[in-house]
Amino acid sequence: MTIGHMTFKKPTVLIVDDDAAIRDIARATLELSGFSVEEAQDGLKALSFLKTRKPDIVILDFMLPGMDGISVCSELRKMSGGERIPVLMITGRNDIESIERSL
Repeated sequence: MTIGHMTFKKPTVLIVDDDAAIRDIARATLELSGFSVEEAQDGLKALSFLKTRKPDIVILDFMLPGMDGISVCSELRKMSGGERIPVLMITGRNDIESIERSL
């Protein structure tokens, strides 16, 4: 984005969710709000992305095939610079144990 003579980088969001409809809705909403959006459908693909790029925020589903969101977040925190990337954990579950575990 360019304003006057200054160029601004769009903030990048990584959406990690195995539900394509959720990713599509989130992408559309975020792009309309001026974000650049990347997607991963599972934890392993998210970690592969995070090894080479650092988004400004990660929106991470709690329940993922193969590797859950908690494990992805733990691995992200071990990466150089990963401890500074905000993570927004989302879930359709409503049990207290899942919510506490994600915190």
